[in-house]
Formats: sequence, structure tokens, C-alpha cells
Amino acid sequence: MTTRNFVAALILLTVAITAPEAQKSGTQIYSNVEYNQEGGDLLGFELKLTTDSSQAKGELKIYEGGCAAPIPLSGSVSGTKLVLAGASEGYGKVDLFGFVRNGALEATIRLEKGEGEKVHLKTISKPHC
Repeated sequence: MTTRNFVAALILLTVAITAPEAQKSGTQIYSNVEYNQEGGDLLGFELKLTTDSSQAKGELKIYEGGCAAPIPLSGSVSGTKLVLAGASEGYGKVDLFGFVRNGALEATIRLEKGEGEKVHLKTISKPHC
């Protein structure tokens, strides 16, 4: 390998390591849902997120006992930044702003008929319900 090729390879490696993690196209499920042994309930948030280039669509489930009805969301993704909005009968307008990093979603979820909440959702392989 020539010095020129070595330097080029080193630059590419450095860019790959230091570049911000971009949201990949496809579908991921992010969740912090836990089973409450005492009450026998599922509690937490779960987001099924599908991205394609800069477009994002999702289904947010808010678990407060049993299985939750999905709330359709749509919006955009730019690099690691995610912005989604939607509405449901029970919660009113729903906004989600966050960042996807290291296989997790750090986000703020705002509910018109409820309180805003900061959440840390981890990638899971299949939805709870």
C-alpha cells in the first residue's frame, strides 16, 4: 500500500468514526415498556418507527395497563434528529422530538391531554402487543 492510499484510508476511517450516527432507512422498535408485577400491568412507551430518507412514520403506544392502541405519527428525520407529530382521541395532539443514538432514542413526548415526558427508549426486536 502506498503512502497516499494509506493516508486516504486513514481519513475515511476517521470520518466514519467521528461522523454523527445517521438514522438508517427501515423499521425499528424503541421501547421502555416494563411489566409491573404488583399490578400485572404493562407501563411505558413504545415507538415503531419507519424511516425512508428524510421521511419518518411511526406508531406510538402508551402502555398504562394492558395493550395500547397505536397513535399514528409522521414527520422527518435528519441525521440523528427525529421530529414526529400526530393525534389521538384519548391524548389529543402528540409531539415527539428526539435523537437516535447508539441504538436508542432519547426523546421528549408531549401530550395535549397530559404531561410532557422525557424518555429513553431502547431498541427491541418485537413489540409487546
